Amino acid sequence: MKTTSKLFLFSLFISGLTVVTGCYPGGPEYIEDYDLVLTNYSKEYDFGAQGTYSIPDSIVKITGDDIDNPGDVKYVSASIADPILNRIRKNMEDRGYQYTDKNTADVVLLVSAWEVTNVSVWYDWGYWGWYYPGYSPGWGWGYPYYPTYPVTTSYKTGSVMIQWTDPQNIEDVVNVEWLTIFNGLAEGGASSIIARSTKAVDQAFTQSPYIKSN
Repeated sequence: MKTTSKLFLFSLFISGLTVVTGCYPGGPEYIEDYDLVLTNYSKEYDFGAQGTYSIPDSIVKITGDDIDNPGDVKYVSASIADPILNRIRKNMEDRGYQYTDKNTADVVLLVSAWEVTNVSVWYDWGYWGWYYPGYSPGWGWGYPYYPTYPVTTSYKTGSVMIQWTDPQNIEDVVNVEWLTIFNGLAEGGASSIIARSTKAVDQAFTQSPYIKSN
């Protein structure tokens, strides 16, 4: 598994896939040779001051379709999503954070995935209005560095994104204080996808030692 940290532009993800492919003359031999974990975070944010977190019990599937109501949202199958979400919870709890209701949590983690190739997406609040506490249609996204909202162009099939947001610090934008993207859902059977994706979650936290509650 190839890894890097402190992602400055989402386009680096695409560039990284090219680099990974270039590391294997004649092409990678195994699916996991394509796996890549990228992380980025806000240096000004105090991760240690947070003590509780919340996370949905499903992984939203980003399709690029307009979302008019919660019933339009699609999800990654529970057989794949549950092990990934459980591994995120384990890593959070190992770092000292306690799970609680979304309306009282210091941190809300949002997990989404793309399961199509060459999709161009405007990632708006329609995908999370059903879940996020105090949701307002007027809110936007605020990311560390650029861009200010995620737009995907030619993401590898099966990319997963975890976003760390602070519901207590919202004005016109929801600040994403930490972000990780990995592509373990790319191909293969369920057991391979689960093994590679949970390994990617562990790697994302390994790359992020600043995530630790005081």
